[in-house]
Amino acid sequence: MAKKQQQKDNTEIIEEVQKDENVVSEEEETNEVAAEEVVEEKTDEEKLEEFLSNGDYENALPLLFEKAKEDDPKALKIVAKCYLEGLGIEKNVEEGLSYLLKAAEQDDAEAEYLLGDLYGKGAEGLESDLEKSVDWYVRSADNSYADAQYELAHIYLRGIGVLRDPEKAASLFAKAADNGLPRAQYALGMCFYNGEGVNKSVRRAAMWFKAAADNGNAEGLFRYGNCFYYGEGAPRDIRRAVVQWMKAAEKGSVAAQLRLGQFFLEESVKKEPGKAAKYYLMAAETGNVKAEAQVSEMYFNGYGFEQDIEEAIKWLKKAAKNGHVRSQFNLGACYLNGQGIEQDNAKAVEWYKKAARHGDSDAQYNLGYCYEHGLGVEKKDLVKAVEWYKKAADKGDNDAKYTLADCYFDGKGVEQDKEKAFALYKEVANGGDSDAEWMVAECYFNGEGVEQNYRQALKWYRLAARHGDTDAPEQIEVLRKLGYR
Repeated sequence: MAKKQQQKDNTEIIEEVQKDENVVSEEEETNEVAAEEVVEEKTDEEKLEEFLSNGDYENALPLLFEKAKEDDPKALKIVAKCYLEGLGIEKNVEEGLSYLLKAAEQDDAEAEYLLGDLYGKGAEGLESDLEKSVDWYVRSADNSYADAQYELAHIYLRGIGVLRDPEKAASLFAKAADNGLPRAQYALGMCFYNGEGVNKSVRRAAMWFKAAADNGNAEGLFRYGNCFYYGEGAPRDIRRAVVQWMKAAEKGSVAAQLRLGQFFLEESVKKEPGKAAKYYLMAAETGNVKAEAQVSEMYFNGYGFEQDIEEAIKWLKKAAKNGHVRSQFNLGACYLNGQGIEQDNAKAVEWYKKAARHGDSDAQYNLGYCYEHGLGVEKKDLVKAVEWYKKAADKGDNDAKYTLADCYFDGKGVEQDKEKAFALYKEVANGGDSDAEWMVAECYFNGEGVEQNYRQALKWYRLAARHGDTDAPEQIEVLRKLGYR
């Protein structure tokens, strides 16, 4: 019996232990749940930080308003930003301004700077006020806020709403630069480089360009590269110049991208059109019109890129629409000749006109040609043709001068005047044009526009023959038979 009792007792003990374990387990679960609840419960500060980091201004604003009531400068500035930009709340410039003013009243340098920026640029419902802008920038700058010092320096450098004062500008750039602002370091370098507000010093310019470059400023990197390229304030070292330009280009300096494009296309000992194309394309993708035109040309010629006329036309159109005059002419020529695009004489005239009005002599000449031959215009108009030929001729275009001479010689679109025709032919002939040399010879031979002179005729026939005119030898022979040698 004792053995059985012992077994029973052991069973009871095991059951008791299991009950105890179950109780412990339930208690642990309860504690874990409680712990989870404690972890999930965040402070208002933590909630606010999370909302702001997620850009959730709608949920952040109630907490911000509470902190703004306590005149917390950071909260006041964020609420101002929400009102000014319509973040999580209806846009209200007046309310945004009032919150910024509250922060500024506490001598908050950033708020003072933001007020200077707001009054300087103006906003919806708030007119620009340069006087107030300068006042707030001054307050912020006096509180050593580097961005305000930088903006105020530019105001004095350009004389915007204040008397131009390069010395004061340089002093403010120096303060901002000493406060570690990279763009101010670059600007101070430019002051030393150009001698604006300080004594010119390429050595000190290079020092500040280096400081800006070391802080990752794109334009500082570009200018520091120039120091090595030209040996200004640094030893001349083309390799180091290119390294700096590359860093600048990767950081978005369009000037560096263009410079590298030019370098690899024209200056590198081993021409590298592929690299040139890469950097020109980078600049073109920012909307730089010069780069757009260059990329178009490289696609046309299959140089640096695999030839792709469709891409060439795409970039040509961009450059033309962005006001690149030569591209406007080239696009007109593509339309006229159907090169890479469906032929359209009317569009050719449209683009020629844009380029011609900006003084492109080739466009002026081609526009004259279109009017003379009735291409892309309502009807032939010799008078307008002559007008455009004259504009191109005045720019020194020899084709235009020669064609205009023809018009005067034959009285096309203008009153016949063979003397003017002769003068124009001779002007072109002096440049070695064989067609013009032939016409000068003809005028002397026939006494048209000039007194007849066989000796002069012979001289000009010989020049024309020397430059490849196939009719001139026959006329030379005629004059020889007349006794002229």
